[in-house]
Amino acid sequence: MQRFLTVSVCMFCLCLKALAGVPFIMHYGLDDYGSGHSTWRIATYDNWTFFANERALLSFDGISWERHLLNNRSEVRGVAVFPKQHRVYVGGENEYGYFEVGQNGVLQYHCLSDSVDKRFREIGNVWEIYELSGVLYLRCDNYILIMHNKEPYMIESKDKIFASILVDGVIYVATDHGVRMVAGERLIPITGGAPLDHMRINSMFKYKQGMIVTTSNDGMFYYDGRRVTSMPTAADRLLKEGVICCAAINNELVALGTIHNGVVLLNMTTGEVRNYNETHGLQNNTVLSVNFDAVGNLWAGMDYGIDYIVTQAPYSHLYGKGLSYGIGYCAQVFQNNLYLGTDRGLFFTSVEHVLNGQVLSLEKVESPSGPAWYLYSHNDELFCLHDKGIFIVNGKKATKITDVIGAWSCVAQTGTSNRMFVGLYSGICILENNNGQWRSLGQIKGINESGRYFKQTGKQQLTVYNRNMNTAEVYNLDSSYRTVINHHTERKIWADSLMGIPADMYDKWDASGNIVKLNKYVNLIPSSEGFILYKPDIPQPSMRTLIQQMLLTTPKDSVVYRANFIQHKSNPIIGYDGNSVRFVFSAITSPISESVSYQYRLNGGEWSAPSASTTKEYSNLYEGTYTFEVRACETTGDTKVDSITFTILPPWYRTWIADIIYLFVLCCCAFFAYKYIRRYIWHKQSLAVEAKTKEMKTEIVQLEKEKIDLELKHKNQEIANLIISVARKNETLFALKESIRTVAVKLSKTNTAESKRELLMINNSIESSMEGDELLKRFEEQFDLVNNNFMQRLSQKHPDLSGSERLMCAYLKMNLSTKEMAPLLNISVRGVETMRYRIRKKFNLDREINLIEYINSFS
Repeated sequence: MQRFLTVSVCMFCLCLKALAGVPFIMHYGLDDYGSGHSTWRIATYDNWTFFANERALLSFDGISWERHLLNNRSEVRGVAVFPKQHRVYVGGENEYGYFEVGQNGVLQYHCLSDSVDKRFREIGNVWEIYELSGVLYLRCDNYILIMHNKEPYMIESKDKIFASILVDGVIYVATDHGVRMVAGERLIPITGGAPLDHMRINSMFKYKQGMIVTTSNDGMFYYDGRRVTSMPTAADRLLKEGVICCAAINNELVALGTIHNGVVLLNMTTGEVRNYNETHGLQNNTVLSVNFDAVGNLWAGMDYGIDYIVTQAPYSHLYGKGLSYGIGYCAQVFQNNLYLGTDRGLFFTSVEHVLNGQVLSLEKVESPSGPAWYLYSHNDELFCLHDKGIFIVNGKKATKITDVIGAWSCVAQTGTSNRMFVGLYSGICILENNNGQWRSLGQIKGINESGRYFKQTGKQQLTVYNRNMNTAEVYNLDSSYRTVINHHTERKIWADSLMGIPADMYDKWDASGNIVKLNKYVNLIPSSEGFILYKPDIPQPSMRTLIQQMLLTTPKDSVVYRANFIQHKSNPIIGYDGNSVRFVFSAITSPISESVSYQYRLNGGEWSAPSASTTKEYSNLYEGTYTFEVRACETTGDTKVDSITFTILPPWYRTWIADIIYLFVLCCCAFFAYKYIRRYIWHKQSLAVEAKTKEMKTEIVQLEKEKIDLELKHKNQEIANLIISVARKNETLFALKESIRTVAVKLSKTNTAESKRELLMINNSIESSMEGDELLKRFEEQFDLVNNNFMQRLSQKHPDLSGSERLMCAYLKMNLSTKEMAPLLNISVRGVETMRYRIRKKFNLDREINLIEYINSFS
């Protein structure tokens, strides 16, 4: 260990070194993730990053941000990812719990502090969370809370705890009075830790067989389990001035976050140190948390905002954004200096400073202000093609050599050492060196377009490129090179003429000038962002396509799948009423990637045409199982495909239950059809029997009716015979009566009183016989039998009717005329009318009531 420290000290005392260039730094603020300035802890897993933020737990999948709140809406102080449990544990102010990946991929919060006694809740801030053999350890301000299946318990620290770490199954905590370790249910001082007893320790991390302890102002120390040893580094001055706040390690690269000086990167093997602060592009210099992601890039949680430092990429800035010198147009290495032309003029610096990663301070060359378009080295002279003309650069000074103005670029004429072609704003001219003095021979006749991009492509041939149209005008010159003989247009890409330089670099960086090789490992690209250092030997992480969400669009948007850190896909099963779905996808790219296009397909069909859209919707899908696939397209090839399988259930009327119902209904229909047919046949048979029965009944009724009619005829005949008999008898008696009267008249003349008296007695006896004869009773009985007891009901209603009046009522019902009734009643026609009158009186009939209708009403 002593030998290691000696070598380290020697290495760290070397001049301050760093990787060449300033890495790209991505800024994220409230506009990106919502709210909460400070970020206290950072946890990474795969391509996901979780942030313990001032207002919520933040999650970032490489594309989009999400916020997850605690129950008491407190600040989130600690976060830890446990992928095997599918959980992200969090700690806040008097609250702790975990977010678990749900069935649809959405993180769902489960609060643990709500289920314990009050004394296990009021523990202050929860900063760190560890899991060891199924037991959960929570590091708080003054406690270590231990959670397991049994009742939780706390280890109280007499001193405030500022940092903690889990190393080889042991939890170490740093307090105001040194480092202690958790042993059972108590804290005990570590062996040999006395040198740290009065230092402010803000972070600890595992290194080799022990751990490194960082202090606020006293540097770094190594603890091997037996003793503490100081670790001097070349970054000590930066760290002491900046005050170390947090630390993280990735292989041999240590990231130290400071309060006043941003992030310090220290390579433990080479001793190289890099410092990133506001000058280099950080949002501010106060770094509260740091952590490396899966590809080795660095996340920094600031006092205000979150920064992502891309350390593992083939590209980096030549200098930080805080040292902007304008848009880069050209560059050239000349006499161990690197000259840089921008829209603000011409600058230079040492090439060794660039390659060694030293902090650059560019010096300005004495030249007119305005854009320096092109730098060209020829015959130990450096030419600068400028908006103001053509200059030769010598050290810190640029001298104008001709009256030409507005020069884009130049190239030496093939086969000569004293002539150059110069591209002007309009046309191309020729420069000639005569005894060390350069002069213009004038423009080439026949070339009038801009000469910004041109090459000599033949002995007497120039090719002028139109970069926007990807075309080129090829001009053939005469022997004097002063006049165009002929020309034609070809389809060419300007960058194809630059040997060994990938054409896509120019479009990616909006490079307007030449790409310069600083050495065999490093290229310099002038671009709209200044100057980009490109190291082809460093592999660039490939893009990764990610299906972020799957949503149902009917009846309203609802998430059925969301991308999650464990890549859990539950193969959603969707009801038929939700058979319209939308997918949201994107590509996780490096910060310097250009725009991305996408292709997608469903169920292994043909890939769609590339499109910039990041959503795809399918409507009215038929039931079945589908697989949606999407991939991002880039110049180096297609990325890995992301896919999700889902199932659309059939509508209820096409399910197996519906089939059973249909079969049951069919059986019921068949049964009822059978029953109906049987009933129909039975009904037809019943109708036939009924018809036959009815016919027989009709015949019987007809026979009975005929029989009754015969009987009625017989009765009527009897009544008629009876009436005739009565009439004949009455006629006979009346004749006898008349004869007796005649005899009595004759006898009166003889005055025989005795004879007269006997005759009167005979006459009275005949009258009595005419009215009280038994024939009347027989008539009434026969008449009632035929006419529904007419005589009986008549007598009941009108008992005051005499026998003759009842007979007359019967005759009226029989529709006999007055003349027909007179002899039957043994009275005159006048007497019949009189009797009718008496009967109406006894009936109390008004004049408008017909007597015969009234009498018929008794039937």
